[in-house]
Amino acid sequence: MLRRRNSAARTYKFDVSETAILNAGAKIINVQWDLDYGERFSSTPGFSFIRSKKKEPALQTQYEFSGTGTFSIACKVQDDMGGEGMWTGEIEVR
Repeated sequence: MLRRRNSAARTYKFDVSETAILNAGAKIINVQWDLDYGERFSSTPGFSFIRSKKKEPALQTQYEFSGTGTFSIACKVQDDMGGEGMWTGEIEVR
């Protein structure tokens, strides 16, 4: 599950903290973002392997898009038991 909300002009906050873990008993160890998703996933520079101050995976992030319009985005989530999932979608940036 991906939540998003507009926090300023062209700036959006993304949250995967309520994402269902792929393997029972596992925990999320990595989140990667592709904020200009095309045919292949390619992490946006600075938006993969992000860690919080407690050295845990950052489940929330904020991004300012370069302009307005419709953008394709993707998010990969990996767990500590080898599970991986990817969400893709579009966002209308105003």
